[in-house]
Amino acid sequence: MPIRRLLCAFAAFFVASSAHALGMIEQPSPTNLVLRDAVRFSQDIIAPGGDKGRSRPQLLVLIESNASTDLVERFAPALRDANTYTAVLATYEDALASETDSQVRSFIRYNTLRTIIGRAIYLPTTSRRAVLTRATDLAETLAKENRADAGVWEATGDLYALKDDITNAVAAYRRMGASGSALMASYKTAQAYQRVRNWDKARAAYEAGIRADATRGAGGSGKESRHLLYQGLASLYLAEGREKDAAEALLLSARVKTDTATPYPLRLDIAESLLKRGFAKQVREYAAAVLKITPDDEGAKRLLAASDAATP
Repeated sequence: MPIRRLLCAFAAFFVASSAHALGMIEQPSPTNLVLRDAVRFSQDIIAPGGDKGRSRPQLLVLIESNASTDLVERFAPALRDANTYTAVLATYEDALASETDSQVRSFIRYNTLRTIIGRAIYLPTTSRRAVLTRATDLAETLAKENRADAGVWEATGDLYALKDDITNAVAAYRRMGASGSALMASYKTAQAYQRVRNWDKARAAYEAGIRADATRGAGGSGKESRHLLYQGLASLYLAEGREKDAAEALLLSARVKTDTATPYPLRLDIAESLLKRGFAKQVREYAAAVLKITPDDEGAKRLLAASDAATP
């Protein structure tokens, strides 16, 4: 089974919305078990031969029990399945209708917004308009109620980026950075410019984020933002045809120090692209590094096997 088919569903979400959403201020985090189950159920829903009839109801129960938590990014790949998207949206709507606490209602609306954005990523541009109209209304409501919330501005920027309104996307990411998430704001800004093939501004934003992170002391932040900045830079180099530079940036992303208590999922899509272009040795090193951080990552296991098979 080609590795491309196994990874592309997850790659689209990472590339278009950069994987990790900040979450709202004070939004509760799910347990590690809940996070793992969300990933497992979503993988089964989209996998060739997966058991949607079993995994979709399990995912919906999980969402219903964790409606206000920061969970969407972990099951977002399953939103490429239309029936799953409709059912997830209905689950959040039911949770909102039965909730009276204003803060919890904001968390649920935020999750609804990210769900709509997560679905729109998989739709053709012409099919996004009706979906994104509702998302725009949600984003405006959340922004009025949470003007200093970086997570809300991130989601708003993602929304405008999907609408190819890069001016408003960058403005939202600027508000995101001013609210305390400057590194991720640099990454998101770079992604927005890269989306419209403005390579110079994209590169400048990636490099500004990396420089800012380096000023934080030895090793920088050591968190997901630095990994994503290097991954984004690698994707830009690929788009420009600078494959050796892309491979170097890929390995730099793998060498970022991580917090073993709160591991984050590492991107695989850039490595997969480089593997197809003959960089098996570098991809093997990257896949091995991923598995040291997240030993249960099935995608990384497949990537490692594929790079082993392609290594001379």
